[in-house]
Amino acid sequence: MFLLKISNPCVLLIVFSLLTLLSTTLQILNLLRAFSKNEGSFSRDQIIAWHEVPDFICHEDVTRIRSRCDFNLEYGNASGYKGPIISGWPPSKSRRIEDYIPRGYEKPGRVFPKNLNLQNTRFLIIIHSRWKSFETRRVIRETWGKTLKALNRNSSYIFILGMTKAPHYLDDQLKEEIQAHGDIFQGDFIDSYNNLTLKSISALKFITKTASWRNKPRRLLKVDDDVFLNVPLLLKTVFSPLIWCREPYLSGVILGNFTPHIVLPGTRRVTKWGVPSYMLSEGTYPSFLSGSAYLFSFATAECLFQEAYHIPYFHLEDIFITSFTATRCNIEIQPLKGIVHWRTRRNRVILAKSFALHYSNKEEMKSLHRKVMELYQLDLDP
Repeated sequence: MFLLKISNPCVLLIVFSLLTLLSTTLQILNLLRAFSKNEGSFSRDQIIAWHEVPDFICHEDVTRIRSRCDFNLEYGNASGYKGPIISGWPPSKSRRIEDYIPRGYEKPGRVFPKNLNLQNTRFLIIIHSRWKSFETRRVIRETWGKTLKALNRNSSYIFILGMTKAPHYLDDQLKEEIQAHGDIFQGDFIDSYNNLTLKSISALKFITKTASWRNKPRRLLKVDDDVFLNVPLLLKTVFSPLIWCREPYLSGVILGNFTPHIVLPGTRRVTKWGVPSYMLSEGTYPSFLSGSAYLFSFATAECLFQEAYHIPYFHLEDIFITSFTATRCNIEIQPLKGIVHWRTRRNRVILAKSFALHYSNKEEMKSLHRKVMELYQLDLDP
């Protein structure tokens, strides 16, 4: 009698639906258990879960940014300005992003990361690095970069560089590094602090328009090359369903209520964070994220790239990208625990609770790497 009942197509459909629902529920419960609070070592099952978060558990109907917001910079008359200037950006220079990075399908750089996994990268780390920081990049590859590749086959990283004005021997050294590792993107702009915004926009264009992804990365992390990443905790954080599914998404250390360091006419020079009136009028910055490390989604990256062309160039990258441009995208920035932005010698670094540590020099990165290996009982040697 029971066999006759389930032979009914309607009953079979109901049974199949219930089994599918049960299977999905069990997968979600396993994921939540894998990402449950644990400050000790991670089990092999948890590590596997880091790269097996299925997208079907997310509501795809919220992935699109539904509306944009008008936002315009207010700044003084450039032609009448007399005072110190931003190096590389005098008052007479065009601030149209289009003049430096065409928004079409033209290639945004000179060198592309040939070894970037375009097939299965679901989480991409974008590392801002100066062209001459050869040793820093080597240390990253040998420490947290090595850990990332070992623990997660669906995660990748690339270095973002600008053009050099280097002696031939250093330029040759960079070419050798590019050829050897295939993890460098070199944009078509001079590598300098005041061109960091161009560096970010070039990276956004490469990621959202140039790269031929089979599956687009769902999450992107921008970091500076003086940031050490505690990879096990980073992966646990990024692949957590509570973060993995949020759209639009832009998070990090929120800085707010900052008044621009307006440069007065009598000032001799512009400080690192100084802002002449021809770049921005007096006022208060909208809240923004520290540029040392911020996490965002691919959908957010697409909008940030598009809306950057509607704003005059501004040399402070974190403010331009995560405040001005994010405002035009109508994206509310979110706080993200685990990033140590301000550090002093008195700070006690708690690796079990921190996945990004700013102001880490090369020797400290090596030391922190050893501590991470011990904390999570990892052995990456074959």
